Amino acid sequence: MGVTPKVLRATAISNAIRAGASVVTAQKMAGHMTPQVTLMHYAAYFPDDSQSLRRHVDEAWATMLEKRALDAHSATVVKPAEDVETTDVTEFTPVTPTPAKPVVRRAASKRSPEPDRSGTGVDPK
Repeated sequence: MGVTPKVLRATAISNAIRAGASVVTAQKMAGHMTPQVTLMHYAAYFPDDSQSLRRHVDEAWATMLEKRALDAHSATVVKPAEDVETTDVTEFTPVTPTPAKPVVRRAASKRSPEPDRSGTGVDPK
């Protein structure tokens, strides 16, 4: 098999993808109508980002948990003012939500038109 323009084009596109080109860039290079067509032909050349994604998610979680721990540690207890009346929670009665009425949907009637009872055979409309 010799070097043809088609082989050179595929090589250029796959090398661009390996170098970090996006799907849209590869699509434009290939002259495909949609990025989906490009992915059908060149999906194997795109890097598997699952490890990188997992690492970024783990870092984000660790940062969030660390921030929450710092916030909880530095939180100050606020005492109520002496002149503010406090309410005993036992005074409140829980409110039970009223269940919603079920919606009944009826199928559209598919009745046939009324038969001509005049005997003339002419539609009265």
